[in-house]
Amino acid sequence: MTRISWLLVLPLLALAGCRTVPVSERFASHPAPPAAWRQPAPAVSAPLVAPSAAAPPFAVAAARPPAALPATPGDGWWRNFGSAELAEMVEAAQRDSFDLAAAIARVGQADAASRVAGAARLPVLSTSLEASGGGRADGLARGSVAPASGAAGNTASTGGAYGLAFRASYEVDLWGGNRARDDSAAALLQASRHARDAARLAVTASVAAAWLQSAGLRDRLGVADSNLASAERMLAMVASRSSAGAAHPLELAQQRGLVAAQRRQRAELAQQLDESRTTLAILLGRTVAPAAPDVVPVPAVSPGPAAADPAVATIPAAAVAAAPYPAPAARLADPAAATAANANANANANANANANANANANVAPPAPSLLASLRLPAIDAGLPSALLARRPDIAQAEAQLAAADADIIAARAAMLPSVALGGILQSSGHRPSGLLDNPLYSLAASLAAPIFNGGRLAAQRDLAAARRAELLAGYRSAIVAAFGDVERALNALSSLAEQHAAQEEELAQASRAFDLASARYRAGADSALTLLDAQRTLYAAQDAALQLRLARLQASVALYRALGGGWQIDTGNGA
Repeated sequence: MTRISWLLVLPLLALAGCRTVPVSERFASHPAPPAAWRQPAPAVSAPLVAPSAAAPPFAVAAARPPAALPATPGDGWWRNFGSAELAEMVEAAQRDSFDLAAAIARVGQADAASRVAGAARLPVLSTSLEASGGGRADGLARGSVAPASGAAGNTASTGGAYGLAFRASYEVDLWGGNRARDDSAAALLQASRHARDAARLAVTASVAAAWLQSAGLRDRLGVADSNLASAERMLAMVASRSSAGAAHPLELAQQRGLVAAQRRQRAELAQQLDESRTTLAILLGRTVAPAAPDVVPVPAVSPGPAAADPAVATIPAAAVAAAPYPAPAARLADPAAATAANANANANANANANANANANANVAPPAPSLLASLRLPAIDAGLPSALLARRPDIAQAEAQLAAADADIIAARAAMLPSVALGGILQSSGHRPSGLLDNPLYSLAASLAAPIFNGGRLAAQRDLAAARRAELLAGYRSAIVAAFGDVERALNALSSLAEQHAAQEEELAQASRAFDLASARYRAGADSALTLLDAQRTLYAAQDAALQLRLARLQASVALYRALGGGWQIDTGNGA
């Protein structure tokens, strides 16, 4: 070996021992998971059944099915709610969502980038074929005119030349820079797959929550219609009493204010329902469709027999005619009769309340409750330590951190000398058949080392290290946030279960109080203020019952999402 060759090889051997690979700290310092969840998940499903014929049309009774064993989330968890419409919405979103389509496209981008990075670790081969020809144009050189085509000219051909060459080049990956860039691209590809899975989970949970919100608003709107009809019937009764002189104008004004409040609340719920449908359409990747005809607007009321009185001009005639009330003039004219009526009302309040309940039951009930037909699934949260392998966002953060580790190795390798090898095999001749008669070859090796670049390479190394520090903090934050998501969902389910037990009693007593107050008011034993307060309490309790039911269902969706929705890590190459 010549002296010059040793001068090239010895520096390479000396530098070969300088390769430094950073030790990953991904698993050495992540937050420790808690030993157990603070709040266990409810173990019993609690679906609600439709109102019975004996109950008021707005009442919701809780069923007591056999205890259901909690199950860990699995693929298709949204089917556990027992709604074919919800399952159809989720499947449509997974098929048509633009957000999910964009996430899938990003997987394709990362896959192409990974193949580009891997190509740098292989040799580059190329070939070329050349052909040329020439001649002497004496006449043209002296300024003569070129002869016509086919005529004998004054040009002479000097022959042709042909060349064939094969070239090869390869960069020796002494410090692992190319391998590190390949590893970084592979880790980013895996991170993009996890991001796609996280996007699918987010879209699925968002569609489920939006559909439940829409279903809850439809139920609340139906209850609002029922309450509005009830308030108008009471207004008809008060208006009739007022026209007969048995009720003070203040009572009529208060009841009219309650009817107006119910109309305002109904309009507000209709607006919220329309907005929820718009949100759901956007999640499904669709344009906003016209409102479904499942909610019929409250028609304008026609004046009744008391239309001459402006206070009762908006009362339906049928409601005024059907409103039962005692003869107010006789009671006012005879104080003794009024006292007796008051005593009889106290004695017969329960009977009147039952009659009032039966009268309410004869009213056309609202549409069947969507929320009442759904099941409240029992979910097993599992151990906190298992959550790290069940969340795609945590897996994404971990893969990004692995890519950052590889980027540091690549940045350090760029600061060290590089070696490139090259070779060429070529041949030339005057005939194509003789191209391979006398081939020539040449081999070359080059050593390049950075000397001065203004600190650019060192800055790139520092940039990669700072990027890794950022991703490490994000990885730890994702773990802490995942534990917090599960804790919040479990706490919400536990608290809402307690609220549900108390709210059932609240609704039952509010309904009973309204029946009693209505009966006593008809008998003249109580004031309109008591009846008005009972109506407001009942209407609020009915609306709260539906909101609480919706909150429990949405908390279940949140728990499914916090637990990863049955996600399992997939290291395959499929997109």
